[in-house]
Amino acid sequence: MASKTARDVITYAFQDLGVVADQESMSDTQGNYGLRKLNDMLAGFESEGIRYAHTDLASLDTVVNVPDGQLRNVGLMLQREMANAYGVPLSDEDKDAIHKAKMALQAYYYVPVTSAPELALRNRRFGRFSFSQG
Repeated sequence: MASKTARDVITYAFQDLGVVADQESMSDTQGNYGLRKLNDMLAGFESEGIRYAHTDLASLDTVVNVPDGQLRNVGLMLQREMANAYGVPLSDEDKDAIHKAKMALQAYYYVPVTSAPELALRNRRFGRFSFSQG
């Protein structure tokens, strides 16, 4: 069950980037920017191959509707979103961790796509086998 707020996830991302020191609070400007980036990122997960149904987080104190086991992955992906804005270059190790986080989220939210056979294939005969439905 989700237990972390947007503030928790954003603070984690800022601290890992070195923008906010450990035990330091982020500024209101950083919090608002982080919330906007987090909402944009979560809303765009579909285009990243992550089938997550997002509802905007209204404030920094809103609980992020992601299982606790996936919060670190969301935080890592948020780092990628915020690194350029704060001029923080990501190391190869950071990029690798972010890539693995994305893959873990894709796997967690994977929904197999099922579809009916194409109409053109339904009533076809292939050799001695018939694929007609009916």
